[in-house]
Amino acid sequence: MASFHGKDGKVEWNATAGGGSPEIELDLCLNWTCNVTADLAEITKMSDTYKGYVAGVNDWTATVTCNLDSAGTRVPISAGGTYEAIGEITPAYLELWLDHAGGAGNVLYVYGLAVCTGFTVNEPSDALPTITYDFQGLNTLTQATTEYDYP
Repeated sequence: MASFHGKDGKVEWNATAGGGSPEIELDLCLNWTCNVTADLAEITKMSDTYKGYVAGVNDWTATVTCNLDSAGTRVPISAGGTYEAIGEITPAYLELWLDHAGGAGNVLYVYGLAVCTGFTVNEPSDALPTITYDFQGLNTLTQATTEYDYP
């Protein structure tokens, strides 16, 4: 049985560990996804019946989709009013909350240092416009059970 409901999720983008300033809550968030992968190197030799692999390096990415704020983008992805700085902005802690209401022993959120690598704006004719942010993780993705459980 599911122990979380999407209505309890949230996303925060923090310049410093522990919720320092600027702290941006993407309060118009509709959904987020987090993809964690591991590289595999094939070690199969000619006499093998099945392919063999050894584990490589882990990686993670995330996407966050929000209703487009009338004030524009919420994640600081521009420099000097242009979008030339995507991927070059100082990394920040991306917090992807499963349950911001809390609960003893629950995994409340996952977080890690990330950089925003781009965004997509969608303007449908029959719904609110949305913006989807793409993030590349730069280090370990950590599960936390208490607020601001940074290393």
